Amino acid sequence: YTTLFRSLAVAAAPVVAMADNINLNSGTAVYKVTPPGSSQVTAVPVVPPNPAWTASIPGAVWIAPDPSDGTSSTAAAGLYVYTTQFTLTSTSNLSGSFASDNGATASLMGGTITGTDALGTDAPDSFTTPAMFSVGDLGPGVYTLTFDVTNDSAGPTGLLVGASTTTATPEPSSL
Repeated sequence: YTTLFRSLAVAAAPVVAMADNINLNSGTAVYKVTPPGSSQVTAVPVVPPNPAWTASIPGAVWIAPDPSDGTSSTAAAGLYVYTTQFTLTSTSNLSGSFASDNGATASLMGGTITGTDALGTDAPDSFTTPAMFSVGDLGPGVYTLTFDVTNDSAGPTGLLVGASTTTATPEPSSL
């Protein structure tokens, strides 16, 4: 009787899903950046941020290749490629928002992130209004989140990201 009771108790115990709740905020997650004509470096917080950068995302800070790039007039014009990698062990969702100086696009594993991308290379408010993005039902694996930031002319440049993954909730019919 005791053996049968223990077997039933184990069989009736809920299955615990592995949690993939990953903080990908700039200033928390490690972002690498490749400035135009340069080698990849680790992005650092911009101190102080440019006063025109009014976009704000809770828990995130503006980042760039150099801490003075927010007010520098010498940050090169061109494409700045920011990347961060993360590993999922279960089906998860990715969501967040980003802002940049000047414009940016976001991609995941080479595919464009679905959702609103308000940051074209000529967007006049790309550093004042964050763009939202989301991707659902990402399977287990290693992912690279990429932000291609275009600095239209020599001058301030930076990226602000607030993003995270959350474990997807299975549909009741799949339980």
